[in-house]
Amino acid sequence: MKKEKREIEIASVKLQEDIDKKEATRQWLQRSWSYRSIYYLKKYLDDLYIDSIVGFIFPGAGDVLSAIMSVPSIYVAIVKIKSLPLTLAIIYNILVDCCVGMLPFYIGDVFDIFVRANKKNFNLIMGFVENDKKIIKEVNRKAIYMGIMILLLCVAIYFMILFVKWQWELMMSFWQWIGGLF
Repeated sequence: MKKEKREIEIASVKLQEDIDKKEATRQWLQRSWSYRSIYYLKKYLDDLYIDSIVGFIFPGAGDVLSAIMSVPSIYVAIVKIKSLPLTLAIIYNILVDCCVGMLPFYIGDVFDIFVRANKKNFNLIMGFVENDKKIIKEVNRKAIYMGIMILLLCVAIYFMILFVKWQWELMMSFWQWIGGLF
């Protein structure tokens, strides 16, 4: 009886230590500039659709903006959380967002509203910080798949960049033609 009581006390102390450690990690991360950056990027680029709006005005620019602004998410995954599968998942989400947003004739900007890579990345990071077993297991399970998909998405994005460049040049020549009429 005494042994069982002691084991329960030890388990209780261990559980409390784990909870305290998670809370300390969360507070440490929330005080960092990188966490605040990914929070505000999620808020502005995905929740307020700035990414899509910029893409409507300047084709491809919203996607480049979103990809560049996602660097803090990669930083948190690599440096603060130190998880290669999480890093691959974040890069995968960024590239999917970029690839979808680059679909021609403003179709990508419409679909970009639904992709929300920064929000997904924020949720993945919070899942790792809070030690959410379901998120961690899913990310670890898909790590190799995401690595392969990253390579394929890079190739697709390369060809889409060529297309966007052509589309941009076509738009500029159209405006020059309009300007030449006057």
